[in-house]
Amino acid sequence: MINELEFTKEIKDLNERYIYKKDSIKKEEGIDTFVELKKSYKKSLYSYIKNINDKAISEWISKVEDTYNSFIKRNNIRIWQELLKTDNQDIDNIYMYIILVIFMQDKYVCRDVIRILNNKFCLVEKRLELYKVFPEEYINNFLRKINEKEYPDYEFFNIEEGKEYDKFMELFYKLDYVLYSKEEFNLLFKEIKNLKIDHPELDLKEFMFYIDSKNPVNLIKVKKIVSKIEKQYPNSKYSNLLNAMFSLRIEKYKKAEEYYKKVLEEDKYNYLAMDIIVCYVAQKKAEEAKDMIYYLLKKDKCIKQEQFYLEMIADANSILFNKLKKFIKKNDDNISKLELAFLYDEIVEYDKSLKVLDTVHIDKETEIVYYALKSMVYLDTNESNKAIECINKWEEKLNALDEITKSKLKDIFSYKLGDFLEHETFILYKGLVYSQANKKQEAIDFINSSICLSLDNIQLVLLKINLLYDLGLYEEATLLCDEILSQFGELNVYLDKIKCLYKLNRLFDAYEVCDQALKEYRHTLDFYMCKIKLLLDLNSFDAAEKLLTFLEGKGIKDINILYFKLVILNNKGQVEEAKRIYSKLKKQIKCKKEEIYEFILDDVMCLVKK
Repeated sequence: MINELEFTKEIKDLNERYIYKKDSIKKEEGIDTFVELKKSYKKSLYSYIKNINDKAISEWISKVEDTYNSFIKRNNIRIWQELLKTDNQDIDNIYMYIILVIFMQDKYVCRDVIRILNNKFCLVEKRLELYKVFPEEYINNFLRKINEKEYPDYEFFNIEEGKEYDKFMELFYKLDYVLYSKEEFNLLFKEIKNLKIDHPELDLKEFMFYIDSKNPVNLIKVKKIVSKIEKQYPNSKYSNLLNAMFSLRIEKYKKAEEYYKKVLEEDKYNYLAMDIIVCYVAQKKAEEAKDMIYYLLKKDKCIKQEQFYLEMIADANSILFNKLKKFIKKNDDNISKLELAFLYDEIVEYDKSLKVLDTVHIDKETEIVYYALKSMVYLDTNESNKAIECINKWEEKLNALDEITKSKLKDIFSYKLGDFLEHETFILYKGLVYSQANKKQEAIDFINSSICLSLDNIQLVLLKINLLYDLGLYEEATLLCDEILSQFGELNVYLDKIKCLYKLNRLFDAYEVCDQALKEYRHTLDFYMCKIKLLLDLNSFDAAEKLLTFLEGKGIKDINILYFKLVILNNKGQVEEAKRIYSKLKKQIKCKKEEIYEFILDDVMCLVKK
């Protein structure tokens, strides 16, 4: 019988040797050395479990492998329930580690199976222990699948024996990278269709490829796709989503809004359904548009490009300004004045915001939002002392607020202003004000004493991560990032973790985080920029240049790309071309300094000074 302690020790030792070798890689050896080491580490783990000298466990491993290597069996809940029938704690631990080794192949597995494994082995509770046995990013990725819906949805597969589902998944994910190339998309799409496996997510990709085209023939194509989905999956989120997107495309905004609402009832953070904001603005429903945007901002779920939200806010504000001014002139309404003051703050007209606030009659109905808005304006104008005074008054009034009055007030105010009645919003702003006043440790202490870290407080979590980063507590900040990333793949938390690892000189770990983030956020430029920077720092110039060429081929223009090209040209000794890029970069830095990524900026400025 295999000894559980010895088995666990060997698995840990393999991980420790991997970490030691990884930390021993010299920068000049490049990324390829790390990639090979990682492959070797996985092979060593697999070799170890395959050579266990225990007949019963060896037979069990064969059954697990047979299950895992078959798409249909791998996603069959009953098979896993049968495989996991044990009542021996020592055997359970061995089984847990074996399954985690086998699952390192990262094949598609539905969420229900992952949840069965978690229920059996209490994986979430053992997160910190598992970090000592396996790479952090692997454990985070595995645990995250407990909460996050698989992509694409398993429930929409019509499972049939003999079909190549794993091949389908391989090609399906590749489609995400060719959405902007008609030729590549058509070739890959044809190859997938030949597998004769249907899934509405595949139809959605085809729909999205053609929906923005001005060619009327393509509009007929997307209409056919909508009809097909309506017949195959009536009243599903896919049927509602495609109907919404098609209605928006032909400018039937009310109809599109109704469909988007149905999608959001089922999937409240569906990033495609966030175009409901466009419908609101088009129908002059400025309040609804703003409420939706600020709801998403609070939950850190604004997945679209920031420019989209800025444009939508600007469009909504243009409607609201006229409406509020007319109403105030006629009614001298204090609630409307508070709303107007907030709008002025949004468009960076702080003097006007304060001027409007000075006309507000302060009473039980207005006092909390009044002091909250003043805190926010003074925060935006970098007047920390005044902000702290208002924060203290905000806190005093908020602590005296009862739930009945709070409920009545939230019905009166817009979503954003009503949010000032929440303690967690107050905590966020107090943390921001103290941070600005260079009382960062006090801000962290206050946040720690006030909340428990959870997804609902993601903005507070991000603030704490940034405070820890500013104080140079990179290890602590990284641990906090891991706590969140083991639950949900938050875009900003990924970026913060990369920054922290970079400061800790854990470049290979940062590179691994980039890779994982790009699997989830395939079209987010930030991660490509970070990855290229890391490749250059690791002397992997060919790999960096290949990634740059890929981005430029997609028509992407970015000031950071100029810097990267300069470094590569300098390395190649192409002096004249490097000088040309340098001159262009130097001019752009003077007017666009803020657009350069923080950990790139220092290098750029050194080059400019030289």
